[in-house]
Amino acid sequence: FQALQQVIPFQLELVGVIEPAEGQPLRDLERTFHERFRAAHQVGEWFRLEGELDAFCLALAKGAVLA
Repeated sequence: FQALQQVIPFQLELVGVIEPAEGQPLRDLERTFHERFRAAHQVGEWFRLEGELDAFCLALAKGAVLA
């Protein structure tokens, strides 16, 4: 997180951490999120904070357990 913050020109905020299900490879979890939030995808690992992704992040920040 700190290394990423050094190359980003604005303040980042960590709102939550999502752990994969037991035995689930991280790449599968990442693929799931890329598919789910495809509409907000910009380039590479970057997404616009809008729509379903915005609602998901707000719920995560409030402590919701999300899948």
